[in-house]
Amino acid sequence: MEDDSELNEWLTSLGNVVQDKTGNNNNDDISAADGLKHNVIALYFGADWSPPCSSYCKQLKESFDDLVERLAPLKIIYITCDKTEDEYNRSVENLHENWFRVPLHNPIVDELINKYEIMAIPKLVIIKDNGELITTRGRKELQEKGTSAFRNWAIAANLSDWERKAVKQKTNDAKLVLKSLHALKNIKSLGANLS
Repeated sequence: MEDDSELNEWLTSLGNVVQDKTGNNNNDDISAADGLKHNVIALYFGADWSPPCSSYCKQLKESFDDLVERLAPLKIIYITCDKTEDEYNRSVENLHENWFRVPLHNPIVDELINKYEIMAIPKLVIIKDNGELITTRGRKELQEKGTSAFRNWAIAANLSDWERKAVKQKTNDAKLVLKSLHALKNIKSLGANLS
């Protein structure tokens, strides 16, 4: 297992180049590197010129939405295999608004392609937040098992308690909504009494 300094170095190097869909690599609250911590990371290798990528991107967006709704700790980073700026821009237009991306012609693209031995696209490589490989068969696993494939990835990433935390978060959210509705009801009845 890599120590915290190796983890932080890996996250920082990747976090320094990834951008959100608008081209930013951080916001006022959190850097991209911090946003990757404690998440399963899916590296989506794709390109605009590849028809299978267009089809797969739509499927991946649907799976991502389902997992996000269930509060799954998942981040997707688009790793471009596009060759031109126009291709890259078309790819970015089709990405999910909550995915990260690596800019076109960034040297880390070739590093990741070589590290994970990408020979064909679309490809979904699943890694821990320290860069340690979980599987290079993410696309196949997601197609065969649906979003339940995420459970295995979370266990491999030592995030197996995410479902318990998600249930707790949703319960707390529901309690807050109920309290707000109760307070609103009290305010309305107070207003009616004053009239």
